[in-house]
Amino acid sequence: MTYRRTLRREVACTGIGLHSGRPVRLRLLPAPAAHGIRFARTDVGVEIPATLAHIGGQDHATTLTRDGVSIGTVEHLLAALAGLGVDDVRVEVDGPEVPVLDGSAAPFVILLHEAGLRPLAVPRLNLRVKEPVEVVHGAKRARLTPCDHFEVAYSIGFDHQLLRHQAFTLRVTPRTFTEAIAPARTFGFLREVEMLRKSGLALGGSLENAVVIGETGVLNNKLRFDDEFVRHKILDAVGDLALLGHPLAGRLEVVPLSGFSMGEVGARSLGRLWIRGGFPPSFLARSAEDSLTWRRDLVHTFLERDLPQLGVTIPSAALLRFWSMLAHYHGGVWNAAEFARSLGVSEPTVRRYLDLLSGLYMVRQLPPWHENLGKRQVKSPKVYVRDSGLLHQLLGIGAESSLLSHPRCGASWEGFAIEETLKAVRPDEAYFWATHTGAELDLLLLKEGRRLGVEVKRADAPRSTPSMRAALHDLRLEQLVVLYPGETSYSLGDRVTVRPLEAVAEGTMGLFPRRRR
Repeated sequence: MTYRRTLRREVACTGIGLHSGRPVRLRLLPAPAAHGIRFARTDVGVEIPATLAHIGGQDHATTLTRDGVSIGTVEHLLAALAGLGVDDVRVEVDGPEVPVLDGSAAPFVILLHEAGLRPLAVPRLNLRVKEPVEVVHGAKRARLTPCDHFEVAYSIGFDHQLLRHQAFTLRVTPRTFTEAIAPARTFGFLREVEMLRKSGLALGGSLENAVVIGETGVLNNKLRFDDEFVRHKILDAVGDLALLGHPLAGRLEVVPLSGFSMGEVGARSLGRLWIRGGFPPSFLARSAEDSLTWRRDLVHTFLERDLPQLGVTIPSAALLRFWSMLAHYHGGVWNAAEFARSLGVSEPTVRRYLDLLSGLYMVRQLPPWHENLGKRQVKSPKVYVRDSGLLHQLLGIGAESSLLSHPRCGASWEGFAIEETLKAVRPDEAYFWATHTGAELDLLLLKEGRRLGVEVKRADAPRSTPSMRAALHDLRLEQLVVLYPGETSYSLGDRVTVRPLEAVAEGTMGLFPRRRR
């Protein structure tokens, strides 16, 4: 039997609020058994219990609210309390936000060790997961399953070379939390800073309390872990789950929802996967009409319900216009000025729209590769709607016959082939390459020190082109594979092979077998 715990003595610290930018003083005080974790706004005389009933918002931070008074950015402190097994404590704060300190939970862990912990004469009750529970929100899935201890498995992926994919699994104990999770800092993209500050957020953010990611790398001196980003996501999850009010016995798994891949549905279902997309309810629908209806409803609920719940205040009609326009530019090079003119908004606004849909896994920004080749190279990303079924919904395409006669048929097939390749190969980095003289490569993959090229051709029998030869030479490709909708593989010369799209299901070694020397 374990017993509830509180602090041995009072401790305090001062800092600034991450989003408010205001100075704030925080005190942690011992509390009696069953008191729970409670935040007291000493400047206004209101106490707010740290429970699910008092969640006021989760827009870039977790906020608790009561009687019109709120306390924000509570998740890092809650994570430290839960990670070290503190059940009862009074948290006094003289402002609207918990201080951010260094952007991690490590300073709070140090503060708790300074205070010391003592058991109370009341047994601790755990919440035990008895049956699997799953929530799908946009393109992310969270799942709780039975487990005799608390464990978190988290996966993330962003359209950035540092954050293609990170995953981490941990059994959470006071020791593992202190060593592996608490030091991980909050992070954000440089391109989002101006947008956040215009919205009244991140006013206290700096390189001293957050990892800032620029276009080419981290602006801070050094990461604390190679996978610090996903570890911080676990930190936030531990803090948010503390709002349950009791320690959890269960396994939390959070992953991007990528849908079915070609390897899962088989080559015979390739056409169905292309037309309907990979979301299981769409792919498995009884009829094409049912599939289209599900995708139409998904777009509606995503814009009307899911985004507002995430704190997004962009009008759904404006975002739908942007998303639909993006579908017509699917596979094209991003041109912010053109989108801004067409929508009657500023370039930073359309960039904000693009980053929002990219961060929620609805849109892919494929970055350009450029190096010193003595040639003018394209330096803006290509944009794709990730799921081909959603692309067809946004384009108003319902049936296969309509798709095959649509002017965006080729672009749709290219994007579908690229997504399936990325799922199967799982490269370390992925780019496209293009020069202003017309040479281009649809996909440049960097994996385990290899440079691999992919060209997508919706043609009966693709032939070698000057563009392929330029990419092979200039980019020093180990191999170049041309994907097409045929059934047989054949060679186009040294290091260039034409393969059916269904070969993607074989993964890296199937597409790019290592050459014998």
